[in-house]
Amino acid sequence: MKKCLIKFLIAFICLGASNMVVSQNQGLNLAEIDLNIKNRSKTVEAEGSPYITEEFLALRLENFKNKIYSGRYNAYNGEMEIKLGEDKIIALDNNTDYTITFIASLKKYKPYTYKDENLDLQRGFLVVVKEDSSFTLLKKEQIKFQDKVKPRSSYEKEKAAKFIKESDTYYLNFNNETKILPQNKKQFLNSFPEYEVKLKSYIKKNKLSLKNENDLITIASYLSSISKE
Repeated sequence: MKKCLIKFLIAFICLGASNMVVSQNQGLNLAEIDLNIKNRSKTVEAEGSPYITEEFLALRLENFKNKIYSGRYNAYNGEMEIKLGEDKIIALDNNTDYTITFIASLKKYKPYTYKDENLDLQRGFLVVVKEDSSFTLLKKEQIKFQDKVKPRSSYEKEKAAKFIKESDTYYLNFNNETKILPQNKKQFLNSFPEYEVKLKSYIKKNKLSLKNENDLITIASYLSSISKE
């Protein structure tokens, strides 16, 4: 009799636990279970947009069984937003090694740990400009927030807060390090002291600009080639 009672209690507990798991999962979107996410930053009201593209576009998460989602990049907050269902939006955790490719444009984002202009370590999503076996040229898309400006006199009007698109900043992942690529030629060459002489000559000979993306690809490819000599 006692054995039957014990079996009944065990079965009852297991059934209750099973129902609890089911009820918890019913509140989750199945797509969300697979993703490592974080809380989105609060929306700031201002003119313009914090997004590179305002609308949600189809994208593929290549390291998540190539699943297709709908997303957009918030360059102000540095967050990749994914839309789940009609009215739920989440942000991907950039500590996970996502590879995100927007299907129509083939634009690719990956999270990297990099040193900014102040040599501080940062972690965030960067656009993959050119990927090779020995280097990856990247860029950080930047949108800044400018607060509203109060009038200095009764003749002036208040200037509304707004988002401003700034120039992209380029980075190079090379020799297991991701560092910023200065647009100033002297600073750029100082970033690669062991290749400085050859780089200087190559840039001058080919009339390359550090402000031109295609030229940066050419320079990065050359840097990769001479590093193997």
